[in-house]
Amino acid sequence: MTRKPADWLRAVEAAAGLLAMRVGVAVLPLRVVATILRLTLVPPLLPLPSGDEPGVGRESCCSQARLVGQAIERAARWLPVHTRCLHQALAGVLMLRWRRLPALVVFGVCKRNEMLRAHAWLLSGVTPVVGWREQAGFTPLAGMKT
Repeated sequence: MTRKPADWLRAVEAAAGLLAMRVGVAVLPLRVVATILRLTLVPPLLPLPSGDEPGVGRESCCSQARLVGQAIERAARWLPVHTRCLHQALAGVLMLRWRRLPALVVFGVCKRNEMLRAHAWLLSGVTPVVGWREQAGFTPLAGMKT
């Protein structure tokens, strides 16, 4: 299947965002990265969007958010470095911000095999963007939103 030039541009944008977030998270505290991205903390045990909230131009926003998620997942697969859920969620925040779409990074934890595991996933309004397939079983603790 051939990809449109817009798909390739989104993938390059996603790759640049993933690399920037991988370096940023490695060398800076998360609160500094969040400040740079202008994210604000959402209280613990936040209620996740339900999907029945009204929105202006919601279909267009949903399709753009899905395209951002696809670009990030595609870029993460072909980058020579490993990116984790946090890198992907923060790169998604960058891409959504450039498109003037809302972003909510959700942080959750779960206990598997007697070990505590953490995961981050990204929503744009009620639309899942990245990390949502793996979030089953994780209890949301807090989040950061634009």
